[in-house]
Amino acid sequence: MHSLASSHVALRSLHLTPFSSQASLARNANNLAALNNRSAAHLRLDQWAAAIQDATGVLASEPRNQKALFRRAEGRRLEAKAKQQQQQEGSASGSGATTTATAAQALALAVTDLEAILRLDPNNADAQVLHLILQMRYCMDYSRGCTVCMKRDCINLVVSYEIVSVFH
Repeated sequence: MHSLASSHVALRSLHLTPFSSQASLARNANNLAALNNRSAAHLRLDQWAAAIQDATGVLASEPRNQKALFRRAEGRRLEAKAKQQQQQEGSASGSGATTTATAAQALALAVTDLEAILRLDPNNADAQVLHLILQMRYCMDYSRGCTVCMKRDCINLVVSYEIVSVFH
């Protein structure tokens, strides 16, 4: 098990990662590896908008970059989650409908990115699992059942993923 002190050191090192990538990008604006690494660092810091932007920048030059596609999908998943939370908080004020639409759109875009990965590499296990989970999440949140298993109880798998992803 990791100690609290080692976890704190790891978190501090994550805060340095976007800045070190930024310095590399300042030296060479075409450094796609640094841009892709900065996208990963933004994800670790829960800065999903910046992660999506950096991953999209990589994909503008390398549309088949699986790491960038996965990072953008993960950023879009986090975006959908944040917008869904906003919708739940704003439902009392009646402003939730627009937020729900954008949360659904972000989730659908994440699924689209994962499908692009699976077209490039059908055996990508990480993309397969996240794709299935996000499909089920979409079905459970925005429709009347799951088109994957045709049951309402697949929410258990989705909740399990959400719990596991907090610890990764």
